[in-house]
Amino acid sequence: MTETPNPKTKRRKVEPKKVQQVPQFIGELDQYLIGEGNHKRLWEVLGAHVVEEKGVSGVHFAVWAPNASRVRLVGDFNYWTGEHHDMTPVGHTGVWDIFVAGIGENETYKFEIFDQHGQ
Repeated sequence: MTETPNPKTKRRKVEPKKVQQVPQFIGELDQYLIGEGNHKRLWEVLGAHVVEEKGVSGVHFAVWAPNASRVRLVGDFNYWTGEHHDMTPVGHTGVWDIFVAGIGENETYKFEIFDQHGQ
C-alpha cells in the first residue's frame, strides 16, 4: 500500500490495492437462491463485509445490479474515483462484487452503476 496526500484535505490516505484471484465470496448456493429469488438472508451476502482472506484483511463489497453493463466502487479510500475498483459480475445472478484490501469498518462508499449504454 502507498500513502498519498489528498490535495483537497491535506490528509494522508492509504490507497488500497485490489486483491487478485481471491476465492469466491458468494458461494454456489447463494448464487442459486439469488437467481431463484428465494434468498432469505441477503444482508449476509450483499453490502460491505469486513473479512480476512489468506492473511489479508479488507472489505468484500457486493451489490445487485442486474441491468448494469459495468459497476465500480468509489469512496473516501480512492478519492471517489472508481478507476481501479471495477467490480466483477458473479455468475448470472445480477450481483457484482469486489474485495478491497487495506480498508476496514466505517468507510464511506457507493457503487457507480453504468447502464447498458455506458452511462
